Amino acid sequence: MLTASPKRGFTPYQISNQTTTVESLPRRESVPRRTILGDTEIGTGFTLMELIVGAVIATIIALGMMAAFVTSRKVSVDATSTVEATAFAQQTLEALRTNVACDPPWFNSVNCNYSGPLALTPDSLPAAPPSGTAESMLTYNATRTYQVTPADCDGDGTLGDCLLVKVNVDWTQPK
Repeated sequence: MLTASPKRGFTPYQISNQTTTVESLPRRESVPRRTILGDTEIGTGFTLMELIVGAVIATIIALGMMAAFVTSRKVSVDATSTVEATAFAQQTLEALRTNVACDPPWFNSVNCNYSGPLALTPDSLPAAPPSGTAESMLTYNATRTYQVTPADCDGDGTLGDCLLVKVNVDWTQPK
């Protein structure tokens, strides 16, 4: 049987007919905490006020993240609509490009002067896609108009040596 004399900081333990020593760790003391009323209590948990403050901070962070998602969705829809409107304007410009100088109906075949419309002229858009499919600006009451005006492109002061084409694609997108 092995025995050891107790030293400072050691406590003897009896294990299977043998005496051995194990270093005793100092006991961790709880730190007294002050309560709202001013008296002290012994404990290591969170107070109700700490939990409420933590919940409020977590809620503010969650609301900020939700606002960021809503804003990014709106920006994405705006960008998609702008790209779609640009494609519709390009479609109108390509269709108008086929009108060659001195060919009717835009030009007088005798003197090649422009005789087409000078005011904004409506140009029909395709039908809106069915509900539940990909989003389209066509579902937001979209309209397309164009205006062709004679212009001075070579700087000699004579209008009509080229044509200025302006295409408007308008829609009302919900907020």
